[in-house]
Amino acid sequence: MKGKLTCLAGGAESRGNAWLYETDAARVLLDCGAEPNGETPWLSSLAEVDAVVITHAHWDHCAGLPGLFERHPKARVVATGPTKLSMARTLEGVLANRRTGEARASAIQDSLETVKFHERLKFADFELELEPAGHIAGAAMVRIHAASQTLLYTSDFSPFEQFSAPAATIGQTDVLVMECAVANVRFEKSWREDAWAELSSLNRATLIGVSIDGQAEEILAGFAANQIDVTVHESLASFVSTSYTLDECRHRLSSGEVVIAVGGDLEPGSPAGELAIENISNNSAWIVTLGATKGLASALRRTHRRSKLVYRGQSYGRVKCRHQHISMTNHATREDIVEAAESSQASQIVLFHNHADALHAVGRAIGKQTSADVKVADVGTTLEFPSSEPKLD
Repeated sequence: MKGKLTCLAGGAESRGNAWLYETDAARVLLDCGAEPNGETPWLSSLAEVDAVVITHAHWDHCAGLPGLFERHPKARVVATGPTKLSMARTLEGVLANRRTGEARASAIQDSLETVKFHERLKFADFELELEPAGHIAGAAMVRIHAASQTLLYTSDFSPFEQFSAPAATIGQTDVLVMECAVANVRFEKSWREDAWAELSSLNRATLIGVSIDGQAEEILAGFAANQIDVTVHESLASFVSTSYTLDECRHRLSSGEVVIAVGGDLEPGSPAGELAIENISNNSAWIVTLGATKGLASALRRTHRRSKLVYRGQSYGRVKCRHQHISMTNHATREDIVEAAESSQASQIVLFHNHADALHAVGRAIGKQTSADVKVADVGTTLEFPSSEPKLD
């Protein structure tokens, strides 16, 4: 048999992901991501497919679904159960400016077919198997079985145990197509232990802003596992049995408690952003930010204490609060990527989803540890699979 995997979107940039695997008998789309502005230019030329596999419910992997269903209303879309459950929240954000956005997001969610990990989807001349990817609850890698060969598409993955998701196991494979979202960020080997040591030691009034793309679930699960009581804002009510209003969180913060609320970037208007703004110019509470941040959180990180904080042309006064940033990630680090490449024993490795310079740098590191043919993907990159000698066009 002959088959090929083509990068339709993403490649050597941090944007929406979409890959098409096709043989003479079937065509399957792996992920259906969108640009940051919601656009999906690659969809205009996509012919009908036999199935779409969504690896997890982040916008860069599923935000193209509304456009897909406009063109192919009867498309078969599959995902794990947890991914289906969290899909509507992501799609509601994509469709926020449309009058029927919420109803449409719910309809798309309802149409998804769920599959279990390691359950094989059988097509005429190949099979697909979803495997735990770590990253967030329900996230999947996709292993293609064809002509006694395997190709592993990792999507976002994390080969380390988390409180909310198991570790991904790469295993041996002939071809490895590996996402490298944070390959350009340096992490200490002990970053995870260091991060939780810092979080577990919080014994003062502290505001922690979290995103709801998996970070919130992980942080709350970690505090629960460490038997640490925290106050949770009602924006996270779906994750806990007890949550509190903004006024109640404000009172508990002033009483010296740790408060967790939605708003990892501390954006004005978000619960964490509102509480942060109230505390920036006084010293009543610490503000903790986690992982990669943008927005007001990034501005706060760049501003020294006693200096004026200005964000988007607005002044928030002089910074008097204590601010602590804790490095965390739910992605494979550069070191994890190199180790995964080595353990896979793959003859062909394709890297994607980062800037080209970062991908080439990690590719060189992999090249020092393996004899694999390492390539950096770009939009239009095509990989023949299965093949006696897989190689890129």
